[in-house]
Amino acid sequence: NELIQLPLPETKEGHFGAPAIKPLMQVLKERRFQSVVLGPGLTQQEEAVHFVQDLIVYLKGAFSGCVVLDADALNCLAQLMDRKAKDAGPLFPLGERFCLTPHWGEARRLFPDLAEGDLVAAVRQLRDRLDATVVLKTANSLVAPFAKETVYLSPFGNNGMATAGTGDVLAGLIAGMASQCGHMPQAATIGLA
Repeated sequence: NELIQLPLPETKEGHFGAPAIKPLMQVLKERRFQSVVLGPGLTQQEEAVHFVQDLIVYLKGAFSGCVVLDADALNCLAQLMDRKAKDAGPLFPLGERFCLTPHWGEARRLFPDLAEGDLVAAVRQLRDRLDATVVLKTANSLVAPFAKETVYLSPFGNNGMATAGTGDVLAGLIAGMASQCGHMPQAATIGLA
């Protein structure tokens, strides 16, 4: 295991975008990464939206590891879904190797019609619509593992989980667990415990 720093080209505004796709895909192809986290620190600029779309399509097809989508990757995904199936079509279904970690606001941006007042129903709806493992971050976060009816509720919630950056840490923790066990539903469940 090693820390990898990869400087990527930026757009004129200093964001990830089209110039970063090819070098990133190349390093993902050359190295044997077990997991990827996409989203923290990304921005929601138009270039980032296309970056997320292109990278998810690539990760679904040519990457064999696990993928955690968090933060601005979720917001960019919501923008793509707002544009209807024409733009978002190749993104879905995501599949067993993917985990999304939205808080309630991000979940509602993805699907404004989620069941309100019933978090278990909402996390199941997210899992079923996205065809992926979903961790819904709330005061007592829930995990809906890919292709299972079971929903797990974490009794370990606290106010600290509402602090900026804790979701990024959780995404990294889940990705690290996925790198160790190779099974995203298990990694998300353990990561939340």
